[in-house]
Amino acid sequence: RQIDNDINAIWSEGEHYQLANFLSFFEISILAPIIEEIFFRGFLLTSLTTRFSIKNSVLLSSIIFGIVHADIIGATIFGIVLSIIYIRSKSLFAPIIIHISNNLLVFIIYYFYKYFENINTYTLIEFQNDWWQGLIGLTIGLPWFIYFYKKEILNHTFVLPYFINSRV
Repeated sequence: RQIDNDINAIWSEGEHYQLANFLSFFEISILAPIIEEIFFRGFLLTSLTTRFSIKNSVLLSSIIFGIVHADIIGATIFGIVLSIIYIRSKSLFAPIIIHISNNLLVFIIYYFYKYFENINTYTLIEFQNDWWQGLIGLTIGLPWFIYFYKKEILNHTFVLPYFINSRV
């Protein structure tokens, strides 16, 4: 069975493929992160704190952020980190810049992977044989997440930038 690896984010043919690539780059790397941060951190996280504690609101908004992305676990952890950065910096600017940087890096990697590896399809067997890449990411990322969790979340009082909220 074959997995369609071409997400139509980068084109190499057609009358206006350069324009399509620019628009795809702009949408994925700049527009989507700005809109997502305004919604998930600025609106959803802030709104949830009217009903739940800030810690529970961070977790819930990050889980929802993870669900709407392909990598649920990674996006949830990324959402938690961006939420903490939003709360600590008291601004959406920092999470927006980090989110843009993340998406930009993914776009660039995908671009080079597609053009220099010249791979248009990805089989299920090849996908299963790449299990070790996730293990490497987990091995590197999990200690950092545990450190960040202990340092920034446990026994820490959070106050949202735009609401006076006494809940922790």
